[in-house]
Amino acid sequence: MRQISIHRVNAKVRGIPRRLRALEKWAEDFEQTVPIYEHQKYWNYKIPVLDRLVNQPTTNFEIQSKALSCLIIAAAHLAKSPLKEKLPYYKVAVLLVLPDMFSSEVTVFFDKNYYDKFYYTDNLLSDNQKPSSQFEIDIPSEFSEVGTIVKWKDEDDNGQTITFSEERWTIGQQP
Repeated sequence: MRQISIHRVNAKVRGIPRRLRALEKWAEDFEQTVPIYEHQKYWNYKIPVLDRLVNQPTTNFEIQSKALSCLIIAAAHLAKSPLKEKLPYYKVAVLLVLPDMFSSEVTVFFDKNYYDKFYYTDNLLSDNQKPSSQFEIDIPSEFSEVGTIVKWKDEDDNGQTITFSEERWTIGQQP
């Protein structure tokens, strides 16, 4: 279950092994899942965890690596769905956000033009920055990794401008 820590943003995460087992079960359950197609452009599942489990400063390399592995397992299962034979377009990808993974999801795209918006071609990050390299995990051979840095500005309570940035990766089937 997705949970946001509003009052305890830096508190130690309890029950990490239990939470990771639940995430593994979630990923494996996609082997039996057939996405619901209701003439939408996509179907998605956000990573079902407590935000502190996968976000800085309360996470670590091993936890994030396991979380990414589970997202990829779920995507790989969905890529084999029998629904892909019945639709004109069916592609699966993990939309990964770093360094804070809580915004990450597994998405099934039913519209090529919509998927193309997530399959970055500009300002690409280098191969040594790819999540599979960073987190030392394997991805299915039919998946590829493309990523870019997204920056935006916002103001704090005092009117000071703050610049934020994050890496956004698409790990999935080529459009």
